Amino acid sequence: MATSITVGKVKLNKLEPGTTWENQLTTITMDITEEVHDDEGNFMFSLEKPGVKHHNFFAHNDLLELFDQLRPYMVLICEFNQRNLKKDDTPETFAPGYFVNQVTVTGSGENDGVVLSGFKVLRDGKKLNINTPNVNFGVDDYNWLPELQQIIEDIIAEAKEAYTNRKRKEVQGSLFDDDLSQNEQDVFSDMKNTVKELKKKGVTVTMIPGAANETT
Repeated sequence: MATSITVGKVKLNKLEPGTTWENQLTTITMDITEEVHDDEGNFMFSLEKPGVKHHNFFAHNDLLELFDQLRPYMVLICEFNQRNLKKDDTPETFAPGYFVNQVTVTGSGENDGVVLSGFKVLRDGKKLNINTPNVNFGVDDYNWLPELQQIIEDIIAEAKEAYTNRKRKEVQGSLFDDDLSQNEQDVFSDMKNTVKELKKKGVTVTMIPGAANETT
């Protein structure tokens, strides 16, 4: 028997807008469908797994960077910025304050598309939730559509790697190691702040320095 994986949705949990994607410590939730085929390739049955969440499993930087690249496209789809992308544009310069934390795949074949979800950080720090209209890759006419489609394909590939091969951000070393680089210190500082917030909400958190403690 052989199993194929289809990813319907990828979500970054508790994305922190004030933290660069390199230093984000966010877990992943995915909608997964597993199709099982016999040895001759004939379809046998499918198993839907909505809301698969990897606990203590931080999204890999490759996935985080791709989500960061989606920010201008959410702004363009919603017409929050009227001009088109230029070569020297970055997500931060083109879409300041806008963030994408969820990708939902729609349709299949010639009707495949995507809905981007995220938020805008307002002046008082509150978040305005945003869901784009469905973008149909085979019908809609946008100058930047091929670039968006490629990013979505790359995100789905990264999600499959996380699900099947456990590809994730490695956070190792002692939290009390004075020899950590500045980048590592920033990452662990963000982690400790996250733990504090969880404890305030009554969540029991166990941390083992130097170990990759994870469950699925």
